[in-house]
Amino acid sequence: MRSELLNNGSLIKGGAEDLKFQNAYLDRFFRGINLQGTLSEWGAPAGQMGRLIPCLVVKAFASKCLWVSSYEKSKIYPPYWHHLGVDMSKVYFLSEEKPLKDLRFALREAKFKVIVIDIDKYVSASDMNFLARLCSKNNLSILLLRKYFLSSKNGNPFSRVRLNCSYSLKTNALSINLIKGLRTKRTTIQLQEVLNG
Repeated sequence: MRSELLNNGSLIKGGAEDLKFQNAYLDRFFRGINLQGTLSEWGAPAGQMGRLIPCLVVKAFASKCLWVSSYEKSKIYPPYWHHLGVDMSKVYFLSEEKPLKDLRFALREAKFKVIVIDIDKYVSASDMNFLARLCSKNNLSILLLRKYFLSSKNGNPFSRVRLNCSYSLKTNALSINLIKGLRTKRTTIQLQEVLNG
């Protein structure tokens, strides 16, 4: 059974199962948000812990994942991932200066069920179209991480789900704001609750 599309490109829950998070707060927030087999776009500026939630989404998928980053100075710290409970035998990391150009043919191989593209470069409409079609054709889940916050004023017809993730030092809490999906919604979760469940 497949999910149905609304006129605005959002999904009505119908076929894909919800991801299962060990964290009750995240499980409640993501219930009904279909990230499986779709292109999702994430506003995650550097230095605001915006990549923590996508890390936990990768963990919830529990599938083979390729995390591609175009940031030269960004380093993967395996103990951090291990502390989050991510199965490191399922996650592969690749540093690529132009991932959308250089990996275009490799992405078609469908070796991975989840691909995270953590990119600081401009993404053209044709690249977005390519990624969305790839998701649809191969039942592939792609998380496109952006270095800035997304705005509902500037839409993206190719991403079915768009979210912003950030951290506030003042409140020691993470905010997740769904700006495109089944409906818009927002939540704030204390950092210790995200890390400890």
